[in-house]
Formats: sequence, structure tokens, C-alpha cells
Amino acid sequence: DEATTMVDQMAKTSSTTNTSVAQLGDAILTIGATAKSVKGGTAELNTALGILANNGIKGAEGGTHLRNVILSLQNPTDKAAACMEQLGVDVYDSEGNMRSLNDVLGDLNTSMDGMTSAEKSNIIATIFNKTDLAAVNALLANTGESWDTLQQSITESGGAAQQMADTQLDNLQGQLTILKSAL
Repeated sequence: DEATTMVDQMAKTSSTTNTSVAQLGDAILTIGATAKSVKGGTAELNTALGILANNGIKGAEGGTHLRNVILSLQNPTDKAAACMEQLGVDVYDSEGNMRSLNDVLGDLNTSMDGMTSAEKSNIIATIFNKTDLAAVNALLANTGESWDTLQQSITESGGAAQQMADTQLDNLQGQLTILKSAL
């Protein structure tokens, strides 16, 4: 029942970030059921994948890294849990639901204010898998207003898929006209 919304959001994401609808589809297939726990639903999922794509992490690779980031937050190792507790970073709200990625990662950023690069790197490496560090750093660098702006744009994407289809049709008709005149 949300297929139209999802398609519009994917179209908007691909038109505003460095990814394609096909790459987003690959990413979403890879992240799978883990995406259900994302508080902001498909808009937040597309936002995170768009941010990763803007940082060169696209398709199935982006989906894999985002899935790993979410799982690292949801099921931290003992060391990671202790680190997050010490920093005051809560993954879940008072009702036991996962908070938005923007909020969780924003809190992590805030808790690391004033730390050296080495201290920040050690914290990030303690919480997340080493293979996901580039993705984590890309997400951390885009928390707050830039995340909110992109997510709002994706949320308000009604009709984006039709607009994309109309644009492609117009382009094809223009190319056909050029071909006809060349013949």
C-alpha cells in the first residue's frame, strides 16, 4: 500500500543525490528486513542511502554498510555498549523503539565535540565494524540540518516518479525528432 510513496521517494533520492533508482533498489534489497527498524521509515532509509551515495558508497555496498551500521547500534558489543553509555548516546527511546539515525548519530557527534581526531576515531572504531568506518564517517558528517533538509525533500516527493518518467519521455521524443530530421 506504500509502493507509490516508495517509488516517489526513490525517484526523488536519485534526482537529488549521486545515485540511481536501480542502485537504490540494490541497496534496499541488501539492507532487507533491517530497514524495518529505521524510525523514519522509507524516507529516512532513502536519506541515509542518498548520503552514502554522495560519498561514493552506492548500490548493494551502501545497503550492506547501512545494514551493518544499524545492527552495530542495535546490538552493540559489550565494549561498544559501554562506550555509548559513557557518551550518553541512546539508541532506543523510552518505549524501546529505535530513535532516528539522524538523532542517534547526531548525539554521537555532539558527545565527541572537543575530542581529538584520534579520540573520535577510537570511539567510532569501538562502536562500529572497521569495514564500515567510511560509511559511518559519511553519515556522521551529514547529521543535523543537512540530513533534515534531504529527508524533508524526500518526504515531500509526491509525484516525483511521474515527473521523472515525463522528463525521460520528453527527452526520448526530442531525440526522435532530431533523428527524423537527420534522416
